[in-house]
Amino acid sequence: MPNLSNKNKQISNYKASDPNPQIVYVLPNLGFSGGIKNVLEQANRMTKRGYNVKIHSLQGNLDWFNLKIPLIRHQDYRSLTTALKGLNAVKIATWWETAPVVLESCNPQRGGKGIPAYFVQDIESNFYPYHPKLQEKVKSTYHLPMIYFTGSKWVKTQLEENYNQETINIFNAINLDIFKPQPTVENNDCKQIIAYNKSDHLKNFDITKEVINKIANELDEISLVTFSYQFETNINTLPHTHHSRLTDEELAVLYNNSELFIHNSSHEDFGFPILEAMACGTPVVTTKANGNLEYCQDGYNCLLAPPNDINALTQKIKKVLTNHNLANKLAKNGVKTAQKYNWERTIDNIDLLISNTLELNKIIKDCIKKSRNSSCSLIK
Repeated sequence: MPNLSNKNKQISNYKASDPNPQIVYVLPNLGFSGGIKNVLEQANRMTKRGYNVKIHSLQGNLDWFNLKIPLIRHQDYRSLTTALKGLNAVKIATWWETAPVVLESCNPQRGGKGIPAYFVQDIESNFYPYHPKLQEKVKSTYHLPMIYFTGSKWVKTQLEENYNQETINIFNAINLDIFKPQPTVENNDCKQIIAYNKSDHLKNFDITKEVINKIANELDEISLVTFSYQFETNINTLPHTHHSRLTDEELAVLYNNSELFIHNSSHEDFGFPILEAMACGTPVVTTKANGNLEYCQDGYNCLLAPPNDINALTQKIKKVLTNHNLANKLAKNGVKTAQKYNWERTIDNIDLLISNTLELNKIIKDCIKKSRNSSCSLIK
């Protein structure tokens, strides 16, 4: 792989000669997730910036996001690869299974064209703790001759230190027009805690439930609201409401009307819900979970505990709920932290990345020629 950082220094003022270059984001599915939502937001906003952007994905229903650009669905990865081969575009893989598809579709030795890029949002081998062979297959995609970029400092560090893969960080963003402090509804009866309820081995909601039960036993007048795109998990020790299909606007209202956001995670590539809660001025108690440490500072904009430490999480939650001055400090600094993660900066960074990538086209094609047989076995 060429040294992109040195090359970028030489062409940092380069502007693409094509006033309307085509960008194709390649998704594995259209199900709700923070990663897919992040890609769709990028695509909409890059279109506003003047790019010709399309989404290609496997089958799925996109009834949860207002996509304003063309969406092309495919039955499987082979039909997706065939369709992509005819497109002369910057093609962006967004999940490990889409990386070899994108690379193959750009290989001129196999009838492809375009420039392959890979938006790595996490080290996705973390999702398969009990499948070592699958983990190795995922890791193999971090050695392909593509332009690598990420939105997380932690992911960038992992790719560079563990896979010797030079990576550009565009910095993630949230919608600060929606996630912001808003007038709240007075609730003198209960102090409302909000939590993200997802049945994921990395999110540990079973432990979160134990923490909430302890809080309910030790403090009076506590209520809980949870959200996710999954079914409700009942907690009977305190008043509990679950929301399974919220818009961003509705979620922002819940954040603003909550005294505290709790998030007990073993691992985050970045942690969008944490930053969204901060942006709304909601005090946060969370865990030291890799990617969120990019912006989480213990005692400044949140309180941090070790993952799954029930006693530590309980004590820190009680501290926030019973110390008004501390809660105000965390809320104020959380809002200040979130302001840095705005979409204008992110799109500026992607804009520069695409301009530089177009200039590096010849270098990438040379890399593909040298490894033209490396991707075929990875495509399903």
